[in-house]
Amino acid sequence: MIEVHAGTGRIQYLGDPGQGFYKLMTSTGNIDVGVPVAGLAHFKARSVKGKVDHQILGPPLAGVAQSSSLFHAAAAAFQLHSLRGNISVREAYK
Repeated sequence: MIEVHAGTGRIQYLGDPGQGFYKLMTSTGNIDVGVPVAGLAHFKARSVKGKVDHQILGPPLAGVAQSSSLFHAAAAAFQLHSLRGNISVREAYK
């Protein structure tokens, strides 16, 4: 398990997640995640006051607190949480 906490800094993950579990949390910074293929990981993303922008999670949910998840059989899992920052999840190519 990899766990990252940041107060105001940006958290960025780019690459093949393997079979790991990633918990990325920030108060006011942004979180950017890019994986080569969407099916490699399960994502759960929530921002209390920021936006959740994703190309691979489906449509964003309406409401003050934005949250999205993609449930399927995947080797890796990401839990992304921000109080005020934005979260971006996308497919990233080499």
